[in-house]
Amino acid sequence: MANVGDSRAVISTSKGAVRLTVDDKPRAEEERIRAAGGFVSGDGWGRTNGQLAVSRSLGDFYLHPFVVSTTHFVERKLAAVSTKRKNLLHLHF
Repeated sequence: MANVGDSRAVISTSKGAVRLTVDDKPRAEEERIRAAGGFVSGDGWGRTNGQLAVSRSLGDFYLHPFVVSTTHFVERKLAAVSTKRKNLLHLHF
């Protein structure tokens, strides 16, 4: 699973929902943004260069190099479960 920006992926398991992605918030990457010559403004998670509420995006090229398209990757093992329903997967931690 890979993501950028504020897209989210969740998987349902027998133990409940498991979040697979992280939001790319500017405050979490403020050091990288400043090193590239940008800034983070606003309260809370902030905005990249006072405009965008994420620090990674597949678009928004006008904010490059402050907003990058490098994705976060999450890898989880899935195993088939023997049930009456076909193609059921179970998440192992």
